[in-house]
Amino acid sequence: MLNFRSGAAALVIISCAVSGCKKPSAESKTTEQQAVARGSADSKPAEAAPPAKPPEPAKPVPQTIPVVVARVNGEDVAKSDFDRMLKQMEMQAGQSVPENRRDEIYRAVLDQLVTYTALVQETRARGVKVSDEEAKQVSDAKLAELRKQMPDEAAFKKALAERNMTVDRLRADIRKDLAINKMMEAELASAP
Repeated sequence: MLNFRSGAAALVIISCAVSGCKKPSAESKTTEQQAVARGSADSKPAEAAPPAKPPEPAKPVPQTIPVVVARVNGEDVAKSDFDRMLKQMEMQAGQSVPENRRDEIYRAVLDQLVTYTALVQETRARGVKVSDEEAKQVSDAKLAELRKQMPDEAAFKKALAERNMTVDRLRADIRKDLAINKMMEAELASAP
């Protein structure tokens, strides 16, 4: 899956793309035009709008996570993917999720999974291809790098098992990451 650095880059790209594509609604144009007309017609200062109602707090995350944690354009995001990413975050932090931050962290994990799924879908929609040779070369290098961090092969396999990961799944994730990176690079290259 995406590491945090490329995940952050993906979020920046998505937010830029979305904000660049939004058009002001007809209602907001009309309101803005009326405000300008009122301001030029009379020299009275505009009255302040009533304070906005604060957003309602998010519902708590259920104690039992469902088998399907989200759907992105009709594609299920599985609890197993959620669990794998959560386990990875806990291992990096060296502790389990503190109960007082459970909802916040679980929502962050879910947001990352939804973003990752959307990016993978976009690579498929755009027809971004990663050759078998390129995928093998990069995944072999990444696996060799990970193995060097372990004292022996048994420790490597144990570390994968602790993360609910297999070598094949890791290779598949690396291939997806390569496709996402290719797409982002092409997007950045074509930006003015």
